[in-house]
Amino acid sequence: MLPLDECRQEKIINWTDEKIAAFDKLKQLFGDYVQLNHIQWGEQIYLTTDACQSGIGAWLGQRDKNGIIQPFICASKKLSKTQQRWSTTKRELYALMWSMKKFHYYLYGQPFIARVDHKPLVNIVTSGKLSLIMQGWIDNLLLYDFTTIYLPGEENVLADALSRQFEVVESEIEVCAIIGVDDDEISELDIKLQWEAEKRGFEVPTKLKREELIKNQHALGHFGIEASCQRIQEDGYWWPKMR
Repeated sequence: MLPLDECRQEKIINWTDEKIAAFDKLKQLFGDYVQLNHIQWGEQIYLTTDACQSGIGAWLGQRDKNGIIQPFICASKKLSKTQQRWSTTKRELYALMWSMKKFHYYLYGQPFIARVDHKPLVNIVTSGKLSLIMQGWIDNLLLYDFTTIYLPGEENVLADALSRQFEVVESEIEVCAIIGVDDDEISELDIKLQWEAEKRGFEVPTKLKREELIKNQHALGHFGIEASCQRIQEDGYWWPKMR
């Protein structure tokens, strides 16, 4: 579904043959296969997540009368170039944190079971070997009442499919992909700043992206500079003099 994901960045969509084919395929899948249940409040909720090289996926479900966990809501997200270079554990932890925030209105105040196919996540809350940004993600996880259990990868079919729908494009020029700007805009300072950000686990956004991030935080409410900066960093972004 990568061609359709790219449409979100276009003010006027250029409907290429590739995008039309992806749209038609999506309509076919919804018509033929997708069947979501309604949430039953008071029943056990299961959160299932997965992360691959190019994206993350998650879904919420509950057991039906046959004891099979059926989904009632799904979500996925394409990872940025910087996020694609994260370690497996970091991507899986990000998927868990992102999905809880994504499904906040279903999960907050509700005990639920989080199913992950990456064993280190089961006990990662008690681990002391975490980067600063990962510690911040753990703080977000602790807002929720959940138990983490291991789900073997071969059983994690739906979340795996959701995370793998974003194909990695290998044809982009490496430096341009890293910096996120046109070739003639790249300076030596840009490159140094980007490498410094990557060491800290962040992506340096373009000027337009920075304005978008700030506007989005402002729209959420006036929570102060520190809280706004923290939320932007939790989404994986940082730039010099951001505060």
